[in-house]
Amino acid sequence: MEKRRFYGVDIIKVLCAVMIVCLHTDVLSSFNPQINSLFVNCICRVAVPFFFVASGFFIFCPSV
Repeated sequence: MEKRRFYGVDIIKVLCAVMIVCLHTDVLSSFNPQINSLFVNCICRVAVPFFFVASGFFIFCPSV
């Protein structure tokens, strides 16, 4: 039986992993604190819930 691959989910997981690193390291804080605040507090906070949703999908989806 051939396993199905979800390449879009894999790409988004890589991007979310980079965003989680940005959450913990304050990448842009020395450049511009306002941009860092916007990036970290608005954009990067999506990464952790995405990992929970993706994990739940792969645990409970019977055809994967």
